Amino acid sequence: MVSSIHTNNSALIALEGLNSIGKQLDTVTKQVNTGYKVNDALDDGAAFAVAQGLRSDLSAIDAVTGQLQSAQGLIQVANSAGTNVSNDFQNLQSVLTKLSDSDLSSSARSDYAAQYTSIVNEISGYISSATFNGQNLLNSTTAVNVISNTSGSTITVTSFDLNSQVVTNLGSAPTDAASAIALLTGGFVTAQTNIANALSSYGTANTRIGNQISYLGAVSDATTTGLGSIVDADLAKQSAKLQSLQTQQQLATQTLSIANQQSSIILNLFK
Repeated sequence: MVSSIHTNNSALIALEGLNSIGKQLDTVTKQVNTGYKVNDALDDGAAFAVAQGLRSDLSAIDAVTGQLQSAQGLIQVANSAGTNVSNDFQNLQSVLTKLSDSDLSSSARSDYAAQYTSIVNEISGYISSATFNGQNLLNSTTAVNVISNTSGSTITVTSFDLNSQVVTNLGSAPTDAASAIALLTGGFVTAQTNIANALSSYGTANTRIGNQISYLGAVSDATTTGLGSIVDADLAKQSAKLQSLQTQQQLATQTLSIANQQSSIILNLFK
């Protein structure tokens, strides 16, 4: 081996090795600290770009899911109110049947008429109070279009003007048996059919929206898994590598120290 006081090849080689280990150590330490093998574009520009795209997709899916869940709440409020209206029809039918009796006394007819009016007012109250986030599906003719995916497709939730389709058809309390019979076989049946149609529509819409929420959840999970495979660090593996590199760094430091002592050894040759 050639000994020189100008060039210490051993020290240069040792320094190169130490620097290489230092770079690896920086990379592994960053992964251990952040939990990501691709934390930014400096780690892997292409992978980071893909990861950012997937994160954008996840954000969009979350936004769509939120809108669908809001629509689900609107439907549930409308369904609850509509169910109460439907339940009241049982009492209305009983009252109308009694009012259809031509032998009913005047006082009894007056009592049943008052009961009929009270139930109709209750139905009207259910309809007007079925509001969720400023919207009411029971007293509007404008359908609600809910965004259903990140491509901008929508699910249409039908609105029903039950004030005219139900309350108006029920009208006021009949004053005689003939009016009660006509209402029982006419407006009452129409109103009952209309509320049934509304409830059926809400049931269908709720199922469709629920299925879409579940689907988006599955897409989100799959996207999250894919994102993780691109950017997540294997912490167990990197922790073991970190310990190995730290040991290598210590050895490389000692090697460099020994190499730097060669100039002193050359001086001893001249003693």
